[in-house]
Amino acid sequence: MKPDLTLQKRLLKSLGFSFLEEPLELSAPPPPQAATPAPRRRQQAPPPPPKPAEEKLPPFSSLPDLAPGERTAALGEIAREVAGCQRCILSRARRNPLPGSGPLDPTFALILEIPDPAQDESASYTAGQAGGLLGKIVEAIGSRLDECFVTFATKCHSLPFRPPHAPEVEACRPYLVRQMELLRPKTIVCFGPAGLGALLPSAVAGGPNASRGKVLEYRGVPLLMTLPLPAIVAHRSRKKTVWEDLQRLMAALQDQRSLE
Repeated sequence: MKPDLTLQKRLLKSLGFSFLEEPLELSAPPPPQAATPAPRRRQQAPPPPPKPAEEKLPPFSSLPDLAPGERTAALGEIAREVAGCQRCILSRARRNPLPGSGPLDPTFALILEIPDPAQDESASYTAGQAGGLLGKIVEAIGSRLDECFVTFATKCHSLPFRPPHAPEVEACRPYLVRQMELLRPKTIVCFGPAGLGALLPSAVAGGPNASRGKVLEYRGVPLLMTLPLPAIVAHRSRKKTVWEDLQRLMAALQDQRSLE
């Protein structure tokens, strides 16, 4: 026997179940939403390291007036430091480091880039084709090698022979700066950009040859950069370029003397 649904409904209504008169609506659950990925944070490149400010070094004329013996002893101490130096990889290949040679208060400080094989083997600044060429260049500007202080931006030979790399120049830079302070040269000639970069970093900021042939100033004295000696030895036609550079230097020195 089937239940009488109408009778049951009346009975439940009499008991107060009024919801039976209203349709029951069930709201459907909201459709699941796809998870929105969090926006990716754009990685910013780290800022470039600040360029080192060029040192504001006082002119040679304002340095303490040391006795010649004190200056000579200090130069000897630099030579001993260079002999035992291991600041860069060039120390592994050298035979004879060449710290520098010449008198105090030289007419010219001649800064070469790096000892060549002949200079490294003989420990002589005048050895090989480069050394012989240097003597002729100095004679052409009216001086002598024994009136000049000859040194290198990097004091040790490389194997295989090549121009010095920036970290090697930087490793030797303190030696070169101290040498110039003790020597007090009247004029500085850099054969190649390594020496110029060690003394005046801003002068090579536009490229290694940006300042070639220009008469600059370093701590109150004229400074000129010309071509490196190995480049002149390999290409003799470049001697004309070196001669023209040195002519500009000599003209500037002549003008300086006329004003004194």
